Amino acid sequence: MTKQSLNPESTTTDTDPSDSTIQFYEIHARKYFDRTVAADLSAFYDRFLPYVTPGGRILDAGCGSGRDLRVFRNRGFEAVGIDASQALAKLATAYSGAPCLAMRIEQFAFGCRFDAVWACASLLHLPKHRLPAVLQLIHNALVAHGWIFASVQLGEGEGLLPDGRYFSYYTREEFEQLLTSAGFSIGECWVSEDSLPSRRPIRWINVIARRGTIGRGQEH
Repeated sequence: MTKQSLNPESTTTDTDPSDSTIQFYEIHARKYFDRTVAADLSAFYDRFLPYVTPGGRILDAGCGSGRDLRVFRNRGFEAVGIDASQALAKLATAYSGAPCLAMRIEQFAFGCRFDAVWACASLLHLPKHRLPAVLQLIHNALVAHGWIFASVQLGEGEGLLPDGRYFSYYTREEFEQLLTSAGFSIGECWVSEDSLPSRRPIRWINVIARRGTIGRGQEH
């Protein structure tokens, strides 16, 4: 199995890596929107959404272009997005028709408000030492037995890339353990190829997990 690892040209910094990551998306918001808005994630929606209460509330944590928010609204869910980039939050609101708040994922404090959290390719921008606390915030934002979909890149290590974005890479076992430690029970976990064209192969760890314990007959 090929694993993504840090680019040899990765750099280190003493400043908050989130700042340069956000700056990248502020500067390149329109280009990022155009590149990702048409990505076909229908297989992921079809796999995850049956777990969510029909008409339920979904938080898109790191909503990017608003692509996924638009799908959730069209399928009858109440969708809300957050993104650390103000420019992307505005684009996502206009495209999806759903409210999108400009805030870092580390800042939100929604108490038991959502039936599901969708964290597609967003948690990977956090330094690894911050992820446990963020997973706990997500856990707290879910109703009892709410569900999370999360995807991160398969690999090892973490660091700041030359373009200014911070990436953390995980093994399947490592990511599953982090979710379990935050109080989630793993429903499904699988590895997939990237849905966008890229100069290098990218593989994704995808997890569907439930807040609390999954009992017999409760898995989909």
